[in-house]
This record gives sequence, C-alpha cells and structure tokens, in this order.
Amino acid sequence: LIVLSVWYSQPENTVHFHIAEIKGLTSSGAGETLHLPPLLNSGESAPEQQVNLPESVAQLPVRNLPGKPERIYRDVYTLAEILEWLAERCEVPIVAQAFRIVHHDRHDSFTSARSLEDWAQRITEKREYEKHNYIVDSKGGYLRIRYYYAPIWRMYEVPEPILQTYERRAEQAEGFLSLDDYAELITQLNTYQEQFFQERRVDWERVEPAVRFDPSPLVWSAPALRFWASLTRAQRTLALEGKPIPLAQMNPVQRRLFFEAIEESPAKTRNYEKYELIARMYNPERAGDLAFFLDQQQKVVWIIEGEHAYSERPGTMNEAQMLEDFRRVFPDVHIRRYGKYDSKELRLLFGFSREEAIGYRITYRKLASDSKPQ
Repeated sequence: LIVLSVWYSQPENTVHFHIAEIKGLTSSGAGETLHLPPLLNSGESAPEQQVNLPESVAQLPVRNLPGKPERIYRDVYTLAEILEWLAERCEVPIVAQAFRIVHHDRHDSFTSARSLEDWAQRITEKREYEKHNYIVDSKGGYLRIRYYYAPIWRMYEVPEPILQTYERRAEQAEGFLSLDDYAELITQLNTYQEQFFQERRVDWERVEPAVRFDPSPLVWSAPALRFWASLTRAQRTLALEGKPIPLAQMNPVQRRLFFEAIEESPAKTRNYEKYELIARMYNPERAGDLAFFLDQQQKVVWIIEGEHAYSERPGTMNEAQMLEDFRRVFPDVHIRRYGKYDSKELRLLFGFSREEAIGYRITYRKLASDSKPQ
C-alpha cells in the first residue's frame, strides 16, 4: 500500500487520499477516506534527525530488482516515483506527502540500497546544491515520509487540475506547449507559483517544478508571455504574420506589460548596451517608434548531453565532426545521449526594430526525421 497526496480534515484526523497504482495492486479512487497515522501530530515539531526508524523497520530488506523509478518527463522524477519503486521491492505500507518537486540524484544512488534504513539514508543524503529535506520515520506500522518545508511548498504549489490540463496538451506535442498555451498558463499562476518556476530556489533550498512539459518559457520568458496573453486574436495574427504591433495601438494594460517586459529583462543588468537602449526607450520623443515584433526562425541542430554538460552544434556537421568538436571542448565528459533536432525559435521583441530590441526566446525542438537519439 502506498498513499500519496494526502491532506487532513480536522478534527476527525481522517485522510483524503489518492493511491498510486502499483503493479499487482488495485488502485483505489480519490475521495475515499482512511484512518492513517498523521504526517504531523498537533504540536509535534520536526525532529532533529531526518531518519528515525525502529530496528524492526530499519532492517526490512529492499529486493534487488531491475529497473529505476519511472521518469515523468525526460530525466525528471519526484519522491512519488521513488516510493512507487520502493513499494515494489519492500513489504511496508507507505504514507507520504507528495509535491511536484524534482528529486535530484544524478546517480540514482538509492537504487543500490539493500535495507530500508540504507534507502532512507540515501534519499536524505545532502549533496552540494542538492539538499533533500525529507523526514523519514515510522508511525502506526506505516513508513512515513514528510517534507521538512511542506508548509512552504504548499504556498508555491500549482493546483493539480491546472497542471494536468496543460500536460495533456503537451503530450500531443513532444513535451512542448504552444505560445498561446504558455501565455494562458502563466495568467493562472499567483505570485508564489510563478516564483516557483522562475527562481528555482525557495527559502534557500534548490527546487524545480516536476511537470510533463518544458518549463523553460515560464522560467525565462514570463514577462513576454504575460504581454502575449494580453493581445487580442487579431493582434496575435498580425504578429505571427511578421507585422509589428506599434505601442501607439496598444491599450493601457498592454502598454504597461510592454514596459514590464523591458524592465524585467535579464539583459538589462548583464549588458550595458541594452541598458543604454532601454534608457532611449523611455525618451517621450521616441515613444511613437516603439513596437512589439515576433520573429520565427527554424534550423537543424545537434544536441549533446553529458554529465554536467549540455551543448548544441550546427546541424550542418556530420555525426563524426559533431562528436569530435564536443570532445575537444569537453574532453573528460561522458556523453549520455545526443541527436539531431529540428529547432524552431520564437523571439518576442520589444523595441524600435528587430535589431534594436529587448528580446525573449522560446525554443521548440523535435527529433529530426533522419536522426535517432543515441
């Protein structure tokens, strides 16, 4: 039995739950109730030790079966997928909090555990920039896993129905959402939820949202997406046809979002020339020259991923040239995978022209028809 995504109704202390479907087990539906040990008793403070298991539970064996946790997107999985993996290998009922937070373990070290205590120590192990604040103990016969910062995660959590809606759309497009979808999604996020995508760090802890689509546009292009969401269908059609949307033809809300996109651009603080450009944009005499532009570019690229390395090479290279060039730059990096991709890049530009503008990029990639990932 593995119980995920639990919350309590007080004072009865009953638990509403969703049980993940495990091989050989029947899935119980959401909305039922069970009397389970609470994840945190009233007045109970978080323990000093992250792992606190009685001997009878600690020494339970973890069977050595092939396979790793199922990835929900690319190399991403969460504590929930780890617990499904554990439930197939250890005879212990589990009750746990489940958040959409990526579990960082480059080597899946917990898969080598041979006892429950060994497993618990491995998933709570602290690594540089990868701190997993799980609390693992036993209560009422259940293995209990909690997040030390659960009250904070709840503030930043995006409602599950919202994420599932866009994940279903992305499933039809190789993990990407359309520009309209990304813009629609960001308008449904509150300040905390948007920060969860963008800052990748909450209360000094590194966190990443675990979603089944590419979150990069929400991370790097949020101001541009908010502006795009404000455009009418007619304005979007003009932009997609390559025509500018002059500032003079925007309504007050669109003008405000236009300048917010300029102000919030990362280029403002990293590039002095861009800083000078922004200063000129605030010259009242030049306001009539400002406009929004949308550029679309397509190209073919090689994408190579290795341990702590990611690189792109021109698609005009043949495979041997690409690998030789990568190894020249990264001689000690083990290549995990590579492939040739059709790349479509959208550039959302705010400025005087396409050349004199503050820009945001959104990139879509699809495996090229003549390539297989290695």
